[in-house]
Amino acid sequence: MSTTDQTLRAQLSTHLLQSGAYDRINSLLRTRLEECGWSSEMRGLAREQARAQGQGGQVKFEQLLAAIEQKGIESVPDTIKIEILGMLREVLEEVVELP
Repeated sequence: MSTTDQTLRAQLSTHLLQSGAYDRINSLLRTRLEECGWSSEMRGLAREQARAQGQGGQVKFEQLLAAIEQKGIESVPDTIKIEILGMLREVLEEVVELP
């Protein structure tokens, strides 16, 4: 990652936190994922994986995450992705000029 990219990322992170946009976006994302059943589905999947992996002892978070992460990413509804990305784009436009 270039220095310019790192600087932009730092500016964006600072702006997200200071403006309260991070909390708004995070809250909306959680709400939308709960409403569509994604959160419940992922909790259920995590429980299944934990049972399957935990038969020989403790389940390691990293192993559990590796087992369900890709499915979790792929199963987020496109409408939610579009909505959240739109919000992020608006915040980014406040920080920098976009083409």
